[in-house]
Amino acid sequence: MSRELNRLVTAAVVSQSFCELLLHNPSEAITVGYDSEAFLLTAEEQDMVISIQAVRLQEFLMKLLDLTQSGSESKR
Repeated sequence: MSRELNRLVTAAVVSQSFCELLLHNPSEAITVGYDSEAFLLTAEEQDMVISIQAVRLQEFLMKLLDLTQSGSESKR
């Protein structure tokens, strides 16, 4: 997983309000950022994050890991 995706997940871990935003409106979460910090995601990473539908952060992370692992395998 990229550094920027790690930053996104870390923000969701430390902030309940950012976590809720990420789970319910990931596009806005990426746009707004966290604590005045922007996330510099690639277009592919943004698409992955926006495509995830999850109720809990743990579920979001599992789906994100699956997507990032399948993406890196297809590039080999």
